Amino acid sequence: MAPPTSSSSTEHELLPAHEKREGVDVLWQIPDQPRAVLFIAHAGSGNPGTYWDHHPPNLNSYIGIQEHAQIVRYALSRSCAVIAVKSVKDYWQDWPPEASQDAINVKLILTAWLSEHGLQDLPLTALGAASGGNFVSVLALTVRFSAIVIMISHGVTRSFERSDGTYPPTLFIHMPKDAFTSKKVAEEKKTLRSKGVPAKGIACSEFPVYPQAFADHAPGIGFESAAKIYVEMISEGVLSSQGWVIEPLRPPKIGKLLQRLNISPVTSSDGLKAIRMREWEENISHLLRVAEARHAVTSRHCEEMFNWLEGKYSEDVGCCKD
Repeated sequence: MAPPTSSSSTEHELLPAHEKREGVDVLWQIPDQPRAVLFIAHAGSGNPGTYWDHHPPNLNSYIGIQEHAQIVRYALSRSCAVIAVKSVKDYWQDWPPEASQDAINVKLILTAWLSEHGLQDLPLTALGAASGGNFVSVLALTVRFSAIVIMISHGVTRSFERSDGTYPPTLFIHMPKDAFTSKKVAEEKKTLRSKGVPAKGIACSEFPVYPQAFADHAPGIGFESAAKIYVEMISEGVLSSQGWVIEPLRPPKIGKLLQRLNISPVTSSDGLKAIRMREWEENISHLLRVAEARHAVTSRHCEEMFNWLEGKYSEDVGCCKD
């Protein structure tokens, strides 16, 4: 899970612009000379802030997830402007698109934002995860995307059944250990292909975790502490002796494990310490879920994903269909 090799990836501090539009949080970041736009729909019970590891002062409640933020790093390194929007409720309202307040909001937000930043003539793509994947599959019926990515979701069947020759090429990124979703992805790909829509799948496999991964995903934790966490997780049966995930832990249990090991952030205030601890808990928990490869947003196939997106860019202009 190394960062992209492009030198530009190190030039972008992940600090989004932010404002309220249509009553919801909108975050974005635009690189120099953007060549495309990526809209991100977060997972259910999530928020757009997880895709950036630093936030404006008024968004301190948002915790960045390194695995999510890596997707934005890749996007910026590939000259993609990124915009992410908060759903109205915890889960995106998807079907039917005509009655979805989220669909109404996102169309208005995208149309105005693209025009304001002079991006309306660039290819527009989308990435939706879990509930956000369902939403993107429906939104693609009324928003002109050059291509979409549906992650850890099989999308909405009725959307694919309604699709026609204008529906965008669709990439599914799924985890085969989620057998139901994988089976549905195979079915939805057939449906799309039968309608002449290019559709592809990428399967994410499990992998072993090593101490350095904890240090990479929880900045500031240090390799010595990461090694202690690794040994403790093997002792507790969270990891096998080879580092394979046996039982992923949720953030509260990660916090208790860190307390037992007397591992905590060194900060200037108790308030900041609590935020940093929460970041460690969330990021370590997410790392375990990605390594287990059952249901988690992942950046492990970013290079393949962005290669595919770039290959599907069309010459269409504007985001909204008539």
